Amino acid sequence: MRRSRAKMRADRLDCVIVPGGPSHWSFGGGMLWLTGHWEWHALCCYVVVPLEGEPTLIYSMGGTHAEAVRRATSAALSDVRGSRGGQYAAVMVDRIKELKLERGRIGLLEIDPRHKDYLPVNQYNTLKHGLPEAEIVFTLGWMPSWLSIHSGERARLHP
Repeated sequence: MRRSRAKMRADRLDCVIVPGGPSHWSFGGGMLWLTGHWEWHALCCYVVVPLEGEPTLIYSMGGTHAEAVRRATSAALSDVRGSRGGQYAAVMVDRIKELKLERGRIGLLEIDPRHKDYLPVNQYNTLKHGLPEAEIVFTLGWMPSWLSIHSGERARLHP
């Protein structure tokens, strides 16, 4: 979480939406990197990461499935919410409003950084409609920088 929040500060983001899915190109995406959860039930699930406060994993299913994921990801976060039948962005909107970031600058990470794919248009439209005063920013290339650890001079130049 420390590296992601440092990157958020550098990019002046109040919150990021970090996806993760089953595509072998995405390696589980940022969601796997942040929580240890590998998603295989849906196109992807999402982690809402505020600059300050508790991150929230929005999981494809609710009930006992979400409880099992909550236990499995407890080292990384404690807030796991069901998608309410695929309404991921509606749950994101609710969480972002709880965090009082509805007028903030919100970054979207790619689901698949290799192909530069982002969340589906229906989810994007729900975000835009539910957070009309927010600035939504498409980030680029965050995951490759998270997945590599540089040493020596390269680490000094590219923290």
